[in-house]
Amino acid sequence: MDEHICQCGNPIQGTGKGRPRKFCVDCRPRKASLRTPAEQGPHPCVVCGTLIAGGRARVCSDRCRWKQRPRKPCIQCGNPTGYPARYSRGDNCICNPCRRANALPRPSTQTWACANCGKVCNRAPVKGQVPKYCGKSCQQLASFHRRRARAMNAFVEEVNRLEVFLADGYKCHLCGRMTDKTKSYPHPKSPTIDHIIPLSKGGLHERSNCRTACARCNSAKQDRGGGEQFAFVL
Repeated sequence: MDEHICQCGNPIQGTGKGRPRKFCVDCRPRKASLRTPAEQGPHPCVVCGTLIAGGRARVCSDRCRWKQRPRKPCIQCGNPTGYPARYSRGDNCICNPCRRANALPRPSTQTWACANCGKVCNRAPVKGQVPKYCGKSCQQLASFHRRRARAMNAFVEEVNRLEVFLADGYKCHLCGRMTDKTKSYPHPKSPTIDHIIPLSKGGLHERSNCRTACARCNSAKQDRGGGEQFAFVL
């Protein structure tokens, strides 16, 4: 058995016909995959360079592990995209900066008032046109008045509720009191549209036949009246 001397002075016992050993059992280097956390020591992350206290990990977090995986290149700039290399839906991948650069500019917003409640909105035009209503509830309410007038063959023109309220100053033409424009139906003081000549009595759904009335007076009037104004003692 051949004996060699290690750099620490201890004898090296080697067997076999291979290349003679240079280190003893205590001094020989170990592979990184076989080292203990204490032997590994602090080392930087291979992605971001953050110092890892110890262990066999090459990356410091799941985010760096995700970045370390191979990615498909962008077809425009060549930088890696978010698609993995095994992505099976073709090679036409675009990174986020190129996608934002190719995106169409957003249309500028416009300020407008809802035709039903008067709420001031600031939105972008839809298909080049500014919306008439602020939401679905106002749209359904205006559609209800149109359907009701068409069912009685009394529809003449579209009536803008906001124009009627502003023309009357949000004042009920029946009791003479101010309505509360911040309230909505069925609140007793909410502004509503009242037909001076009821539709059931032959009145028409047009601007000249519509006035402002509070919900309480409009409900008490029902289908009475032929154009005259009267006051309720409330």
